[in-house]
Order: sequence, then C-alpha cells, then structure tokens
Amino acid sequence: MLRPAARRAVVAGAQAATTRIIVQAKGTTVTDAMKEHATEKVAAAVSNFEIEVKEVDVHMEVRSKDKGQQGRTTHSCELVAYTHRNGQVRVEDAQDTMYAAIDTASHKLKGSLLKLKEKAMAKGKWPGHAEMKGATRLADAVAEDSESEASESEM
Repeated sequence: MLRPAARRAVVAGAQAATTRIIVQAKGTTVTDAMKEHATEKVAAAVSNFEIEVKEVDVHMEVRSKDKGQQGRTTHSCELVAYTHRNGQVRVEDAQDTMYAAIDTASHKLKGSLLKLKEKAMAKGKWPGHAEMKGATRLADAVAEDSESEASESEM
C-alpha cells in the first residue's frame, strides 16, 4: 500500500545502530535540518533501548489558518516506536515550533520506553542483562531489615 503523495517519507541515513528511523511530514516539507534534528533527538532517546526497539516513525504536521484551522498555527510531532516484544509506544506533542515539538516528544518517548522497560524487567521479560527475575528488590530488602530489627527489639 502506497502512502499518500502529500507525505514525504525519508529514511534517515544517520540512524541508531539497530533502530530504523523514518521521518514523515504532512502540511510541510521535510528539510534536511528538520530531518537531522529529528534523527539526532530520536536516536538519543532510543539509544538505551536499541535491543528492544526496531523502528521509530516520526510524523510531523503543521496546522495553520492557511489550511483551514482556526486559531494559531501549531506544529505537532508524533513518535511511534515499534518494539520486538511489547507492541508499540506512541507519544505526541504540539508546540509553537517544530523543533520544540520534536524535543519534547522525544523526551516523552524516552520516559515511556523507560516505563515499559521497568514493567518488562519486573515480569522478567526484558532481554539481556537487565532482568530482575529472582533479584531482591530494594523495597523488599528494606522491609525485611525493618522486620528483623523490630523482632530483635522485642526480645
């Protein structure tokens, strides 16, 4: 299935080692500077999660009065990260400039991926050395220490 002609799809050349980054725009054209900025920010946000993330789609959109929208011009950036085992992660942000929208969306993506990683680690489903399966959690260790101190003080 072909994408609409209004969207310009460019596969980023300077991408993360195993993560494919695709930059698309609607209502504007993708300049080289925007493509480089988006690629740099998304690659930095995904750098710690390269094992799990296989592709990130960057959708940029400009809505203005010229194109029928009421109110001020908004620049929105949507990031969709496709993972190997945990589905997809979607974040979106709208700002006054496209660069600010890309920055905040990539920051949100990093937080969402971190949350996904912590949940997967707790279940023992995260690949690599970061698994917590069978490991003692800090809260459990503190609770055991406080219980042992309370039982010693009662004696």
